[in-house]
Amino acid sequence: MTPPKSRYMESRRVRWVRAWRSVWREFSKSRLAVIGLGIIVVFGLLSFVHSFLMGRVWPTGTYNPLTGYDPDVVHPSSPSGAHLLGTDWLGRDIMSQMLAGTRPTFVLASVAALTTVAVAMVVAVLGGLFRGIIDAVMSRFSDALLLLPAPIFMVVIGSGEFSQKIGPVRFGLIYGLLTGLGAGAIVLRSQALKIMASPYIDAA
Repeated sequence: MTPPKSRYMESRRVRWVRAWRSVWREFSKSRLAVIGLGIIVVFGLLSFVHSFLMGRVWPTGTYNPLTGYDPDVVHPSSPSGAHLLGTDWLGRDIMSQMLAGTRPTFVLASVAALTTVAVAMVVAVLGGLFRGIIDAVMSRFSDALLLLPAPIFMVVIGSGEFSQKIGPVRFGLIYGLLTGLGAGAIVLRSQALKIMASPYIDAA
C-alpha cells in the first residue's frame, strides 16, 4: 500500500505537470513568443560555447579574443576554414571575439529584464492596491523618469570614471531599476488598475 505522503507528493507532481502543460499550450499559440524563446535559448547556449572551444578545441595563442594571432594568415583576412568570420587587422579571430562578448551581454540582458519585471510589478501592485497618496507619488516618480530614458542615463554612467567598475550584473540591475520604475511601472499600473476595477474584485 502506498504511504499517504507518497500519494500526496505524486498528486502534487501531477498537478505541477498539468499546470506547466497548460501554460505551454497557451504560450505556444503565439508563434512570435515561441520564436523569441528560441532566440533566447540559442543566445544562452552561445554564451557558454566560447569557454568550451578555448579549453578543448581552439589553441589559446591563436584564438584568444584579446591577444590571439595566426602567423599563417595575412591580416585582415576573409572568412575561411580556420577563421569562419575572418580576422581583424591585428590578427584576432572575429568569431572568437564575438563569442567572448556573448556571455556578458547575455548576463546583462537577463538581469536587466528580470529586474525590470520585478520592480515594475511591485510598483504596479502597490499603486493599484493602495491608491491614494502612494499611487500618486509613484505615478509622478515614473513620469519623471520618462524625461531621462534609461539608455541615455547608462551612456552617461558608462562614459565616466565608473565605466571600469560596473560589471554586467550591476549594469543590468541599474538599467532594470530605471526601466522598471519608469515605463515598466506605467504599463503594468494600467493593467493593475484595470483588474482592480473588475466586478469580481468588488464581489470579493
